[in-house]
Amino acid sequence: MPYTDANGTIMIDEIAANSDLSKLKASRDKFTEALNAIQVMIGENSEMAGGIKESLDESLLMLSDSIKTQINRIDEMTNYLKMVVSTYKAIDQSVKGSINSVMP
Repeated sequence: MPYTDANGTIMIDEIAANSDLSKLKASRDKFTEALNAIQVMIGENSEMAGGIKESLDESLLMLSDSIKTQINRIDEMTNYLKMVVSTYKAIDQSVKGSINSVMP
């Protein structure tokens, strides 16, 4: 159900928000899979030696940190979107209650 302001402008669509949440979860799952693969590579890389190992270690750690940052951003977006939907649901319920209390 869309939430509208006093002018009738749609503020949030719960169905669209839930779709976005599903997409964010799918993205997070893919990033988590990638992070797990990198961690396996880091473990396997421990058997290497020399300059290639150091370079690969550095690259893998940078990539791992970058993916962790993206996962954190997805978590923040997910939490924010859930908060927005919850807030608008509460506002909607409050407005409905106010209308119902003054209308027979």
